[in-house]
Amino acid sequence: MADTIRDLATALGLNPDALEETIVKWNRDCDLGEDPEFKRTTLLRKIETPPFYSIGPIQIVVVLTLGGLRVNTKCQVLDTYNNIILGLYAAGEIMGGVHGELYHGGTALAKALIFGRIAGKSAATEKP
Repeated sequence: MADTIRDLATALGLNPDALEETIVKWNRDCDLGEDPEFKRTTLLRKIETPPFYSIGPIQIVVVLTLGGLRVNTKCQVLDTYNNIILGLYAAGEIMGGVHGELYHGGTALAKALIFGRIAGKSAATEKP
């Protein structure tokens, strides 16, 4: 948190002139009602009232796998011939076929919990 954009940039280890210039450009685009660089026309809110906040540092992680492992209704992983691979279960983002044609943001936790429960119950009842 900082009272000025320059102070925020300094706290983040960024070039204060560059961040100020970016914010001036963003606010000008907001006044025009469009972001010509990314063609955005919604959620254009000026950044002008302190205090100013930032998020960081951020660690990059994989949150989506399109494709993934094929499973049955018990979350048992299937091989390329649709045969069950005994003792192997999958849940959450590693499963294929969950999204269909597009990704539904914010659903990863629900998939992990729901399919994790199914996989856990299935594994608990599997006979060795």
